[in-house]
Order: sequence, then structure tokens, then C-alpha cells
Amino acid sequence: MDLQAYISSGILESYALGATTPQETAEVEEMVAKNPELNEEIIKIKNDLAAYAGLFEKEPPVDLKEKIRKQLFEAQAPVHEANFTVSKNETIKSNRFNWRAAASWALLALSVGTNFYFFNRWKNTEEKLALADAQNVQMAQNDVILKANYESKIAVMQSADFKKVLLLGTDKAPKAAASIYFNPKNNEVFIASLNMPELPTDKQYQLWAIIDGKAVDAGLIYKADSLGKMKPSPNATAFAISIENIGGSTTEAGPKGDVLAMGGV
Repeated sequence: MDLQAYISSGILESYALGATTPQETAEVEEMVAKNPELNEEIIKIKNDLAAYAGLFEKEPPVDLKEKIRKQLFEAQAPVHEANFTVSKNETIKSNRFNWRAAASWALLALSVGTNFYFFNRWKNTEEKLALADAQNVQMAQNDVILKANYESKIAVMQSADFKKVLLLGTDKAPKAAASIYFNPKNNEVFIASLNMPELPTDKQYQLWAIIDGKAVDAGLIYKADSLGKMKPSPNATAFAISIENIGGSTTEAGPKGDVLAMGGV
């Protein structure tokens, strides 16, 4: 059996997902035993899946609101002691009057201060709660988007319409490697994995589709995002990755930098 055709068939992706039948599982394990390089391909696929599964381990802090409320009631309002002195020359009536007046003013000041203190704390707490609610909503929305992207990418990996294309390193980077998924029916292209040399800060990678013998821009690669969607590439017969200045090269010019990996459809 053609090993490249076997890898491109999608059976390894189904095996990594645990979606193979017992007969298919036995077949894959028999092929891995005969061809150890298949095990490396399975490990790469599982790593890609694990990278996306890890996105769903984070949960919004649902208890944040309760924690903030507890902080409000744990705080103690400041209490100020008021000392009053009474002159020996004043009468008892005057003493009582002054004491009651002073006590009333002290209680009023304490009441106003306490109310102002708790009002400010409650206002600050409400602002924190509103911010926490907004953050929770945003995180929930992000989770929905991530889950949808994850499910769509798994569908790509399992779809019979997509061909897996391996890009191997050239003389410029013998250890470089990448793989993409290409759908000849609707011309969709996805980056599946990327194992390339570390880039200088003023460089980035660019994907090229070889169409009618000409290199056509298939999109800039901003990060090693598993199954990152690239530009549609109708009638592509091969793909290549070059290292370019930030912003890439134009379609008309083709690759200006070195081509580090390439492979046929």
C-alpha cells in the first residue's frame, strides 16, 4: 500500500479521535507496527487535537459575584471616638445641655460618615459586579465561538472531501515540515501543522499554491495555528512555504525569500 496515500486517507485522524471500527483500529495498529513513521504522524495529530481541547479547560469565574459581596460585609466601617470636656464652672443643666448637643452632633456626624462610607463601598462593589458580569458574558461568547471552530475543524479532518498534503523540508531547512488540508471541490485550504525554524522578528511565513506551474499567494501565516484557514486555491497541484519580510510577497512576484518546505497534492 502507498504510505502517502494511506496517510492522506484520513484514517489516522479517525484513529486519533477514537472513531475507527475495531477492524479499522486493528488495521491502523498493524500498519504502525510495519511503518514506525506512522506513529509520529499519529502523535502530531493528537497534539493538534489536544491543543484545541485545552481551550475548553477554562471556565468563567461564576463565583466572582459572591466573593465580591462577601468582601463588602467583611469590611468594618471606621469608628471615631469623640471626647468632650466639661468646665467645672458650668452648671449641671448647662452640662447636660452641652453633652446632649455634642452627643447629637457626634451621632449625626457618625451616621452621615457611615452612610457615605457604605454608599461608596456599595457603589464600587456594584461597578465590580457589572464588570464581572460583562466578563462572564464575554467569556461565554468566546467559548461558543471556540467550540464552533473546534467542531468545524474536526469535521475538516474527518471529511473525505479534504486531501492531506505533506510539505517536506528543502535544502534550506531539511528538518522543516508542515501539512495542510486541501478540498479540490471548493478549493478550501487549512494549515494543519507547522514545524518550521524560529522566525526573526522582521520575517514571517507565507503559503503558496502552485497553479499552472506558477506560485500564487495562498495567505500569510501569522502563527502556528492548527487548521488555520488560508486563501482558496483553485486547481492547485502543490503547495510551498517561504520565509518573507513582514507583509509577504505579491502574487505576481512569487516568493522573494527562500522556500523552506513544499509538497504535491
